[in-house]
Amino acid sequence: MSKKITGYMCVFCGESIDSGGLDITSLVLITNWDGPEDRQQSQQFFAHFECLAKSFRPEVSRELDHLREEQND
Repeated sequence: MSKKITGYMCVFCGESIDSGGLDITSLVLITNWDGPEDRQQSQQFFAHFECLAKSFRPEVSRELDHLREEQND
């Protein structure tokens, strides 16, 4: 019997994601971005905001600081 997944699972850590704060974060992957639309494919993934931020290079992760600040306002 297969286990039914309910809710959202983080693609980085594999843990479930509770809604709140900056979570649930959605990532949309689009292939062939610069090609014709009929050749593009998309897939949506979910993650904890901080798991996503940790996966980026530090200089890119800093670009997300404004989202954290807006959340704390």
